Amino acid sequence: DLLWSEDFYVEFLDPADVKDGCIPDHVKVIILPYQLVIGPLLAASLEEFTREGGTLIGTAKCGMMNDRGWYNLRIPGAGLDEVFGVKEKNVTLCTDERVIYGTKSFPAYHQRSELEIYHDAETEIVATFDSDGLPAVTRHIYGLGEAWYIGTHPGMSWLHDGKFSSIRELLVHILSSSGVERGAWLNQEKNSLAIMDLHVLQEQNERVYIVTNSSDSDLHGSIETIGVHKK
Repeated sequence: DLLWSEDFYVEFLDPADVKDGCIPDHVKVIILPYQLVIGPLLAASLEEFTREGGTLIGTAKCGMMNDRGWYNLRIPGAGLDEVFGVKEKNVTLCTDERVIYGTKSFPAYHQRSELEIYHDAETEIVATFDSDGLPAVTRHIYGLGEAWYIGTHPGMSWLHDGKFSSIRELLVHILSSSGVERGAWLNQEKNSLAIMDLHVLQEQNERVYIVTNSSDSDLHGSIETIGVHKK
């Protein structure tokens, strides 16, 4: 819902196709949301995708088990710890923990990963946990690509904090810097009760912008566009 509401085009990839090397050429970013099961063939395809210039995003407990249900000794599993440049030393439950990203924060939902960084020179600490300052989000340069590891569950953080969570800013930054384009997005006044969504219908050179307001009050916002979209 987060990426859809920001007008990013989203596809769902079948792991069976990915592990056979069938990643479409136009795919620039692959997100593994709570992907607990990753076998060696899938991991090999993800490694190659990243090494050849793609962006890979993993979240807490990524690849915890292999495709036979056995626990992996290192997490991220199946060798992806080398791709992400980190491994999980421990995973704990959390309640009031937050992740500090720039001058803002978003909730660490349900679990937080204690990360050990492998390659200091190649791994950037992008965000930290507020309670102890340990790494919460890392970015690792791998081959021609990069791998981001988010040591909690960003999808649930988004649902918990809503449209104005800074997890939105983080993911928009990752996708935009990876060359993923969006045509239009909606800016609205910050209001926890306000729910506005932008939908774009397109046929050849004609476009219709539809804004839905799911609240009970009048709201104000603006549509920003880039590329072929016109204001």
